[in-house]
Amino acid sequence: MAVGFNQIGEQYGLTVGGSSKALTLPAHPTSGETLRPKHLQIWVADFPIRWSAHSNPSVTSGMYVPANSYINWTEPDWDYFSFINRVRFIGIGGTATLDIVYLD
Repeated sequence: MAVGFNQIGEQYGLTVGGSSKALTLPAHPTSGETLRPKHLQIWVADFPIRWSAHSNPSVTSGMYVPANSYINWTEPDWDYFSFINRVRFIGIGGTATLDIVYLD
């Protein structure tokens, strides 16, 4: 069975350096209500990163993601909102740039 997603927001050019950063959840374009994305895809550019959804990552702890690759939370049967709402990122060796697409 084919599964489709609706893009409900984006966050392009999020710079991630030596201090951990969280995502900014998308807002409804007319009401301003914060949306609850269930899925996302992130392009990691320039430098590798680490991420964690339970604590602040550091250069030595957290899930490692190499530069020029994706974080892909799009398994259709899962709801990743808890991760999306709590995840934090840190750059390793320089400032990484993240391009995020929020999906429902």
